[in-house]
Amino acid sequence: MDLAQELLKLGPAGLICVILVYSLYKSEQREAKKDIRIQLLENQLTESYDERVLAADRLAEAIHSTRTALEALTSEIRARR
Repeated sequence: MDLAQELLKLGPAGLICVILVYSLYKSEQREAKKDIRIQLLENQLTESYDERVLAADRLAEAIHSTRTALEALTSEIRARR
């Protein structure tokens, strides 16, 4: 209540002060929401990157096993000749 009385004593300057404090408060809330959104997007990007790395590993493993099978088949065909 003392704060309200002090602001009333200031007149228009008190009203301007209240408006500025409120604007600052709302701005900080928006910044906090933006920070949360940025963190969410960073997490999604990291997850997407990790998924791509795993997919590349699986692909490399499949290529290697195909190569091994192809070499074995080639050796078998040569041995029959």
